[in-house]
Amino acid sequence: MKNRCKYTMMAALAVVGAILMGCAGEDMANEAPQAKNGNKVIQTTTISLGGSASTRALDADGKKTFAVGDQIAIYYKNTSDELQLAESTALTANDISSDGKTATIKVEMTDPKPESQLRYIYPAAMGRTDIEPAEEIENTINYEKLSDDQDGTLATLASKFDLAVYDGKLTSNSELPGSATLKNLLAIAEFTIKDYSGNDITSLITQLDIAQGSNKVIINRTAAAGPIYVAMSPCSDEDISIIATDGTNSYEKTATAKSLAANTMTPVTMKMQKVVDLSKLTADYEAQDGEVLTGTLDGKAQPYKITIADGATVTLDGVTINGVSSSDVKWAGITCLGDATIILKDGSKNTVKGFYEDYPGIQAGPTGKTLVIKGEDQGTGSLDASPYDGGTEHSYGAGIGGGLDISCGDINIQGGVITVTGGYGAAGIGIGEGYEEENVSYGTITISDGTVIATGGHGAAGIGGGYAYQYGVTFGAITISGGTVTAAGGDYAAGIGSGESYSGKNTCGDITITADVTSVTATKGKNATNSIGAGNSGTCGTVTIGGDATTYAAGVAESPFVYPTPSVALSAVTSTDYLGWRICSDGKAYAAAGPLPSGVTAVAMIAYVGSNTGEAAYNHGLALALKEAPELAAWDNRAEGQANLCLGTQYADATAATSDMDGMANTTTLAGHTTPHSHPAAVAASEFKYKDDVAAGAHPTGTSGWFLPSVGQWDEMIGTGGYGLANMKLTSGDYTGLEDAGYWLSTEKDDNNAWNFIIGQNVEFVIVAKHSSVHVRSCLAF
Repeated sequence: MKNRCKYTMMAALAVVGAILMGCAGEDMANEAPQAKNGNKVIQTTTISLGGSASTRALDADGKKTFAVGDQIAIYYKNTSDELQLAESTALTANDISSDGKTATIKVEMTDPKPESQLRYIYPAAMGRTDIEPAEEIENTINYEKLSDDQDGTLATLASKFDLAVYDGKLTSNSELPGSATLKNLLAIAEFTIKDYSGNDITSLITQLDIAQGSNKVIINRTAAAGPIYVAMSPCSDEDISIIATDGTNSYEKTATAKSLAANTMTPVTMKMQKVVDLSKLTADYEAQDGEVLTGTLDGKAQPYKITIADGATVTLDGVTINGVSSSDVKWAGITCLGDATIILKDGSKNTVKGFYEDYPGIQAGPTGKTLVIKGEDQGTGSLDASPYDGGTEHSYGAGIGGGLDISCGDINIQGGVITVTGGYGAAGIGIGEGYEEENVSYGTITISDGTVIATGGHGAAGIGGGYAYQYGVTFGAITISGGTVTAAGGDYAAGIGSGESYSGKNTCGDITITADVTSVTATKGKNATNSIGAGNSGTCGTVTIGGDATTYAAGVAESPFVYPTPSVALSAVTSTDYLGWRICSDGKAYAAAGPLPSGVTAVAMIAYVGSNTGEAAYNHGLALALKEAPELAAWDNRAEGQANLCLGTQYADATAATSDMDGMANTTTLAGHTTPHSHPAAVAASEFKYKDDVAAGAHPTGTSGWFLPSVGQWDEMIGTGGYGLANMKLTSGDYTGLEDAGYWLSTEKDDNNAWNFIIGQNVEFVIVAKHSSVHVRSCLAF
């Protein structure tokens, strides 16, 4: 954890350290206290500086010395135990030693208390004059002077801010110590300011605003060559943020993990970024490498074009660009002239809208160039990009990328929180509308981190292609390898991929979503074919998701499509929202569709959510096997004419049979009953294999094991808390729907009959002779 230094007396006391006091038996410089005006005495004492060649405020010879006119503030307690301030007379040349490191001071004191606390503060200006009698001596330093009176020169610092302190006691005779050594409490930072290119601009700087933890220091100076000297609180491993101004431009930087020691001058070189306030622009502006853009550009009052120089890295910090649509301002909100990197400052909110209707919010560089957008250290900066109207039928540019018939290069999103909206026929990220120009082309789109929400306009993908009208548009591969991405296509367009193609010539490269992404959600537009892949009448390359280049090669129709597939622990399946989800071999529930992690296999489909499973240890719900048992089976295989009961309870009618919730217990009894006959249906249910290379009867952790459901359990699966027969009949993904046929249940009717669920013209529970061959669908409780 970083140590945040504060201007507190406790910190000062920690620095002071040893106290040098004269011995009582010595012949000290003090005169004996003498009465003056009743209770006042004049005392003298010798003080010395403990500084060395590394001391902050040095003279020309590298020494820290006293100067004529210096004064010392002395704080002590009187006999009423009240805090008192006495100020020494100004030093004369006769008071200072030849080397300048010791001086004799004279002080008038009122009724000093024997052996009470004592403090010297040098220079006297650093001591508080507004003390109250009841205050403690520890609160006497005036740290506030550091924040507003410094001018950056060593001479002023030495005379006013070179804080040195002595803490001790009066003697038993109420006398000052014969001698005292002052200890320096502050650090001096020797600032050299450079611009982003490394040019020394210290001589131009007229003001420094310094934030050191909770402390603020403002330096106002006359521009001059040489370093800027600042008295500061000592600290270790602390961030120091600085804003510098030269009267016209401002620069900013945070120096991380800086350490400043007391009694030491520390050189600090700051390579700072120029800050450009867009609200103050009076003409077009080309941002250069290392600059920070901030403020609001009012497109109506300031119809200026903002560009980024080729190869430049620019930071957005609270930028708002409100473009307007006019044939006089045919440009994007921000136009990249070549390769460009845009950094979104942590915590900042940035909005960029394009100008003329044909242009995007942010226009990527020309073909062969790359636009990179990323967050700062924490990735909390946000960007909202769109054409001038926010993306409606009146604009034709992308949020980020190209405009109407405007080619562009590659787009690489590496972080930040990015929301983009395309205009009519334009993608959120990618292509604007392709209308009547031939050979319009775009580069690749890569997203490796951050949060991206992209919405395409009519006929355009959220990420990828726009609407292609007379001629075709071509763009490269789309790769998503990290972050959280949500993309929605407009009518007839994919969420991720190509847009609608009137000309039939709208093509994109391969689409790859790797296993490293946090989440990708793609939603196709109305009347569109794919959520990921080609828009209507368009084409795209191979779609590969999570390394699977076979299942999804031609595109993904499901909408919305989420990858990785959402999953929860079985214990979290507590609402009917999970009906239709898959229970998988790793003991988790996954959404009804979507790829599964490597090595994970779907096992069963959740058909009922609720505690009424009939199995006390598994009371979250019931799930049906994804497929039938391999063959039809009889309930039992008794010999002809052989009649006997197999279970302890029989149910004479369907209403009574729905109370039977003991499918697992019934199955266990029947599967173990082999004499005088066995029960093939129960055995087939309990030994169900969900995959060819899995042992018979294997089941995921957290489930009951396979069984033949009872009438009551089947009734729950088609009832209020269940998936419903209509859904259970549908084939979906791994699940093979129920057939229009009969399915054995583990509930017994009488000697010769068992209960069966018939699916056909009428759906009902019926009794069927036990020797009949009927379908078997296994069940799990979880």
